[in-house]
Amino acid sequence: CFTMYRIINDDGKPLLADDHVYAEYLRNDIDSLHEQNLFHLGEDRMLTTLLLHFFPDHCLTYVPEAQCFTIVPHTLRILFSQRRRWINSTYHNLLELTKVKTMCGVLCCSMKTVVWLDLIA
Repeated sequence: CFTMYRIINDDGKPLLADDHVYAEYLRNDIDSLHEQNLFHLGEDRMLTTLLLHFFPDHCLTYVPEAQCFTIVPHTLRILFSQRRRWINSTYHNLLELTKVKTMCGVLCCSMKTVVWLDLIA
């Protein structure tokens, strides 16, 4: 999972302390199943999507030194439940990514094309 969590950017401008990001991320009027999948099952993905939306001049980069800690599921039932939540939130977040206007690309293939292919597959 790629995330864009930084407290400040290279210019010293705060990212997570932005009023627009807070207003959208901390919504209480979540009515649709689509929004529930975004904000309750995949809140980390949704925060990254919001940051990409509100900061279009920023991009995601791979940081090989980054470390992540997690609690490993100890039963198959918990693992399947976790996978179901991840798949649901990933699909709904990909739909939101299609609305992001500026996405990077390589040669003639934009990331938006990759997102659409992932949605279709």
